[in-house]
Amino acid sequence: MDQLLTLFGAPQRITARLLNSRLIGLPSVPDSFQIQLHYPPSSSTPSRSLPLIATAQSSSLSLITPQQRFLIKGTKASFIKHGLDVQEDQLKKFGKDAVGRNDFGVEVEESWGKLYRVENPGEVERVKSEQGSYRSWFENVAEVSSLFSLSLLAFSFFELQLIEWIFEDRQSRRGIGRN
Repeated sequence: MDQLLTLFGAPQRITARLLNSRLIGLPSVPDSFQIQLHYPPSSSTPSRSLPLIATAQSSSLSLITPQQRFLIKGTKASFIKHGLDVQEDQLKKFGKDAVGRNDFGVEVEESWGKLYRVENPGEVERVKSEQGSYRSWFENVAEVSSLFSLSLLAFSFFELQLIEWIFEDRQSRRGIGRN
């Protein structure tokens, strides 16, 4: 959900479903979720003249391999990406030496995303993934922590507040709105 908020900002409305799909443990403890962030058309963003619904979801019951990670559907193109970040498996395989390898964080071509464009129906364009870098991420966290931005704190609080609202609202199904 943090990626959706980073990309699109605060939504106008949120709807969510939280479920205990496997019926294991307490029924009130969810193991699956679907969260929809609703955005109105944006006059300041010409490419978003239509309403937008951004969805984050997870289910522990899916047997599909590799798992779908991103699916973006637009009026002129669609993009799909499967699989997990390769860095974790590389760390398991090579240990701490993995970080120093040239291929650390590099996905094989079969894992790249697929782009489908309206102007080229039937054609699939492979989109190479950026090289991942846990090291850079942690260096960035350390840098931000030393500066400790108030806006970062406010954004994190907003995310936590949204999650709290989702848990409070999960029974009513009415959705959460803001003026």
